[in-house]
Amino acid sequence: MDVARNRLGDVPDYGEPIEGFSSPELPTDEMPTDELIELMKRRYSTRKNTKDARDPIPIKMKSNDPVGLLMFGDIHVDSPLKCNWPELDRCVSICESTEGMRGVSLGEYSY
Repeated sequence: MDVARNRLGDVPDYGEPIEGFSSPELPTDEMPTDELIELMKRRYSTRKNTKDARDPIPIKMKSNDPVGLLMFGDIHVDSPLKCNWPELDRCVSICESTEGMRGVSLGEYSY
């Protein structure tokens, strides 16, 4: 940059012609700053509302019968390498065959 500055003087703003050179104004695929800020504000609001609705999650029971909860971790059903399908099938079978047993998927949720 110093070599160019020594030869050409001050570097003009983008698109402003330099003696012997010119460049076109090129379109950008970047979102304008004001639109980006508005998008980020909407995303923040949506994510905050989502988080607030889940913290804590109220669960109402229709009866006073005993209930068992089988907690599942983050089972990664979308990943062929991370989801242990045989174990998941086994746990689901336990829930299905045990009266009052319910499965709860804890998973991961990022805000």
